[in-house]
Amino acid sequence: MPSGSDSGSYDPLLALDDGMADAVEITERFAFSGRIAAATAAINAWNGVSQLLPLLGGALADSWLGRYRTILLASLLYILIFVKPVAAVALRVIRSQIAKIIRVVGEVSSGID
Repeated sequence: MPSGSDSGSYDPLLALDDGMADAVEITERFAFSGRIAAATAAINAWNGVSQLLPLLGGALADSWLGRYRTILLASLLYILIFVKPVAAVALRVIRSQIAKIIRVVGEVSSGID
């Protein structure tokens, strides 16, 4: 008898359910493998870029900008990269607070009339 049949009768929906569970398991495993492959590719790309950037910076410093200008430029770029997300979140919070203040003032002023 197929699994899930206690009374001796065959229910095709239960058999389909068992097959679906197997299919879902297989697709989950393929999806997990795909995510692992994508993560590995991203890590490899980052590793390659991080190893080549010092060569680019050295060439820039030696050929065009000079040592101190290159350090200053790299430092400013580093600061901007880290300040931008913080500023974006801060602006979003400030906007939401201003919207709340405007809404409260609007409710108070409408109650005065």
